[in-house]
Amino acid sequence: MATSSSEPLSGYKISEGPVTSSSLPRPDVEELTGLPVHFGEPLLVAIARDPRTLFVCWSVDWPAAFAKGLPADRCAHVRIRQNGNEKTVAVEPMRGSCAIEELEPGETYSVELGYYAPPETWNSVVTGNEVMMPFTSDSADQMIDAATIPFHLTFQRILDAFRRSNGDDLAQTLAQFQERANRSELSRDEAEVLRALDLSPEDLQKTAATRESLAKSERLRERGEKLFGGASPGEGFGGSSW
Repeated sequence: MATSSSEPLSGYKISEGPVTSSSLPRPDVEELTGLPVHFGEPLLVAIARDPRTLFVCWSVDWPAAFAKGLPADRCAHVRIRQNGNEKTVAVEPMRGSCAIEELEPGETYSVELGYYAPPETWNSVVTGNEVMMPFTSDSADQMIDAATIPFHLTFQRILDAFRRSNGDDLAQTLAQFQERANRSELSRDEAEVLRALDLSPEDLQKTAATRESLAKSERLRERGEKLFGGASPGEGFGGSSW
């Protein structure tokens, strides 16, 4: 005998309204910023972009970091220290990176990321690596090894492209990679990394031109020292601008 079609099916229920989750999903950070939602320990990496500019990038689970309260000014802050001096720069937390300019060539800086809540209370989120800025002329080799890091790169894309590099050698790895790319010496896998970094031929040509200009300047400086005794007009005018 056939079973009546009017009998309800076990395990199923017809809803009179749309079926949705009762909990709201977390904001889609990856879609909005290019950074995936970060879980686990926060990360902070600083790289010298040129003798006076520090490129700082981070990956932080901000909902967890702000669990005790939102920042008073709705901003995170990058704090850098050098020889007892301190500078704090307000940043958009979800942006994932920033550039800090007007630093001193040859100086070493420590980097920290945090926020103020309450307004006068500093809450540290993560401490990054120390960075020695390249010299402008006294050590041209160090300057030439400094990579050109395009500002459009996000922290996650850099990490994905150079998984084996840590914060201390990342700039040198980028510099060597860009040099090989400019000479068309990349392997197929490295060419994929180039595309992932969104570096154009113009970017590489600009990097090569900068390095060549620095090398020429160093050769001229060495010749001048041999001819005129090596006195530096800049001696005695050091110190921090902040």
